[in-house]
This record gives sequence, C-alpha cells and structure tokens, in this order.
Amino acid sequence: MELWNVYHYPVWNLDIMNLVASTAANTIGLIDWTPHIPLMFTRILRSLELPVSYKQIKSSKNQSLCADASATWIVAILGPKFDGMRYLRNFFSTIESYLNIANSGKWVRHISDLLVQLVKYFQERLISERYKKHPWKPEIPADYRLRDQDVTEFVEVFKPIAM
Repeated sequence: MELWNVYHYPVWNLDIMNLVASTAANTIGLIDWTPHIPLMFTRILRSLELPVSYKQIKSSKNQSLCADASATWIVAILGPKFDGMRYLRNFFSTIESYLNIANSGKWVRHISDLLVQLVKYFQERLISERYKKHPWKPEIPADYRLRDQDVTEFVEVFKPIAM
C-alpha cells in the first residue's frame, strides 16, 4: 500500500488494485484495512471519471481501476468489524446524482459496472460464508462474517441507487 501511495504510475493501478482486492477477499478477518479505507474509496471514486471540477479545473488524478477488483475489495471490507458500510453509504450518496436520467456520460457505464459487480460479489460472499464452504479457501473468522443485519443494511444502502 505504501508503494501505491508514493508512486503514481497509471499502468500499475490495475495490477495493484487486483492484487489488493484478491488479498482482501482471501484474508477477510486477517488484515485490518481500516487505515486504508478512505484512500481506497477515493481511488475508486476517481476511477469512475465523474465530471467533477473545482473552479473549472478538472482533476488530473485519473485512476484507472477495474470495477471487478473495486467491488471485490469493497465487499471484502464489509461486516461487523470494519467501517466499510459507512464508507459505502457515503460513496453511494456521492454517486447517486450521477445516475439521474438527466445525467449521461461515460461515467454511467463505469458506475453501473461497479454496481453490478458489488451485488455479484456480495452474493458470492454470502453464499460461501453460509451455504457453500470451499475447503481450499481459508475460513472467515465468525466475528468477521456477514450477519443478517449487514445484509439488510447492504440492501437498504443499495435501494436508493437501484430505484
């Protein structure tokens, strides 16, 4: 993570995000992602290429990230021990206006790709934690697994965007 913070080389962004997402998904409960959550959500938000500018100056920090890897990482940090749901709620409130029918642009495809992947990976995580155990995957500690409350909260957070 430190290398990614210091060295901004766009070609590496996809590979590093894939590595971070894979690590997070395969080590739920073993790595504390809390210090990295704000930076990661900032990078994911920038990767959506939203038309945002300050004093008519566009940001030059475009982050090319794969929706698949971004969704994998987000789903991996959800649960009772991380603050991921709060950040996801804030993230959704930020992008919600960009999904309005009056807005159109390349960002709509980026956002919709991310939303589809979020639901897909959330469902996969839930199924693997509760129903279909994979012997080759490390078991997620019980206190890091998704609870019914987490599932309900995910649906409630997702609802305004889906409607």
